Amino acid sequence: MIETLLVEPFLQSYHKPPRQIIDLDVTDDFVHGHQEETFLNPYYKGYCYAPLYIFCGKHLFAAKLRASNLDSAP
Repeated sequence: MIETLLVEPFLQSYHKPPRQIIDLDVTDDFVHGHQEETFLNPYYKGYCYAPLYIFCGKHLFAAKLRASNLDSAP
């Protein structure tokens, strides 16, 4: 997977590898039109995607675009 290509350079950017990498956040990304995999999400009150962001401290480690009909828990 493409995500695994980023792990080694990410870890090498630290003098000492971080003890914990994962902080997961889901948010809304509203759409305008008829994009695939978009659904009405009552929580966000609109048609959107629900991207998952993975952080290590303040640094964005990875992002994955997800359909909004999924549970917001990663």
